[in-house]
Amino acid sequence: DIVATIRFLTSAEGGRKSKIPADAEFYGFPFKHDGIFNDCRLILGGFREIAPGDTLKNVPIIFLCPEKVIKRLSVGDPFTLWEAGTKAEGTVNKIISRSV
Repeated sequence: DIVATIRFLTSAEGGRKSKIPADAEFYGFPFKHDGIFNDCRLILGGFREIAPGDTLKNVPIIFLCPEKVIKRLSVGDPFTLWEAGTKAEGTVNKIISRSV
Protein backbone atom coordinates (compact mmCIF):
# COMPACT_ATOMS: atom_id res chain seq x y z
CA ASP A 1 0.00 0.00 0.00
CA ILE A 2 2.90 2.36 0.76
CA VAL A 3 6.70 2.51 0.65
CA ALA A 4 8.54 4.09 3.57
CA THR A 5 11.87 4.85 5.21
CA ILE A 6 12.01 3.36 8.71
CA ARG A 7 14.48 3.96 11.53
CA PHE A 8 14.34 1.33 14.24
CA LEU A 9 15.03 2.78 17.68
CA THR A 10 18.04 1.48 19.57
CA SER A 11 17.43 -0.64 22.65
CA ALA A 12 18.57 2.33 24.76
CA GLU A 13 15.86 4.48 23.12
CA GLY A 14 13.23 1.88 24.02
CA GLY A 15 13.44 -0.04 20.76
CA ARG A 16 13.51 -3.78 20.28
CA LYS A 17 16.06 -5.74 22.28
CA SER A 18 16.52 -8.37 19.57
CA LYS A 19 17.05 -8.38 15.81
CA ILE A 20 14.43 -9.23 13.25
CA PRO A 21 15.92 -12.27 11.49
CA ALA A 22 16.95 -12.14 7.83
CA ASP A 23 14.54 -14.97 6.96
CA ALA A 24 11.48 -12.95 8.11
CA GLU A 25 9.43 -12.32 4.96
CA PHE A 26 6.88 -10.19 6.83
CA TYR A 27 6.85 -8.49 10.21
CA GLY A 28 3.72 -7.05 11.81
CA PHE A 29 3.42 -3.86 13.82
CA PRO A 30 0.63 -1.52 14.80
CA PHE A 31 1.17 1.56 12.59
CA LYS A 32 0.43 4.86 14.36
CA HIS A 33 -0.33 7.88 12.22
CA ASP A 34 -2.07 11.04 13.35
CA GLY A 35 -3.00 9.44 16.68
CA ILE A 36 -4.73 6.43 15.09
CA PHE A 37 -3.44 2.84 15.07
CA ASN A 38 -3.78 0.43 12.13
CA ASP A 39 -2.29 -3.03 11.78
CA CYS A 40 0.36 -3.37 9.08
CA ARG A 41 2.93 -5.78 7.74
CA LEU A 42 6.40 -4.75 6.63
CA ILE A 43 7.37 -6.77 3.57
CA LEU A 44 10.95 -7.76 4.37
CA GLY A 45 11.79 -10.35 1.72
CA GLY A 46 15.22 -9.37 0.41
CA PHE A 47 16.23 -7.25 3.42
CA ARG A 48 19.05 -8.36 5.66
CA GLU A 49 18.76 -9.00 9.38
CA ILE A 50 17.38 -5.85 11.04
CA ALA A 51 19.05 -4.74 14.27
CA PRO A 52 17.90 -2.08 16.73
CA GLY A 53 19.22 1.25 15.43
CA ASP A 54 19.07 0.25 11.73
CA THR A 55 17.50 2.46 9.07
CA LEU A 56 15.82 0.87 6.06
CA LYS A 57 14.83 2.71 2.90
CA ASN A 58 12.05 1.76 0.50
CA VAL A 59 10.27 -0.72 2.76
CA PRO A 60 6.94 -1.87 1.28
CA ILE A 61 4.11 -1.83 3.84
CA ILE A 62 0.65 -3.35 3.53
CA PHE A 63 -2.27 -2.59 5.83
CA LEU A 64 -4.73 -5.15 7.10
CA CYS A 65 -7.54 -2.58 6.75
CA PRO A 66 -6.22 -0.19 4.09
CA GLU A 67 -9.56 1.58 3.78
CA LYS A 68 -9.04 2.95 7.31
CA VAL A 69 -5.64 4.55 6.62
CA ILE A 70 -4.69 5.09 2.96
CA LYS A 71 -6.94 8.08 2.33
CA ARG A 72 -5.50 9.87 5.38
CA LEU A 73 -1.85 9.47 4.31
CA SER A 74 0.33 11.82 2.28
CA VAL A 75 3.90 11.51 1.06
CA GLY A 76 6.21 12.87 3.76
CA ASP A 77 3.90 12.01 6.65
CA PRO A 78 5.64 10.70 9.77
CA PHE A 79 4.46 7.57 11.58
CA THR A 80 5.60 5.23 14.33
CA LEU A 81 5.58 1.45 14.63
CA TRP A 82 4.53 -0.07 17.96
CA GLU A 83 5.26 -3.26 19.83
CA ALA A 84 4.48 -2.57 23.51
CA GLY A 85 5.76 0.97 22.89
CA THR A 86 7.36 2.84 19.99
CA LYS A 87 9.93 0.62 18.26
CA ALA A 88 10.49 2.56 15.03
CA GLU A 89 9.86 5.91 13.38
CA GLY A 90 9.16 6.29 9.69
CA THR A 91 8.26 8.56 6.83
CA VAL A 92 5.90 7.77 3.95
CA ASN A 93 7.91 7.89 0.68
CA LYS A 94 5.27 6.71 -1.78
CA ILE A 95 1.60 5.77 -1.76
CA ILE A 96 0.99 2.87 -4.10
CA SER A 97 -2.78 2.41 -3.82
CA ARG A 98 -5.56 4.85 -3.06
CA SER A 99 -8.32 2.74 -4.60
CA VAL A 100 -9.64 1.29 -1.35
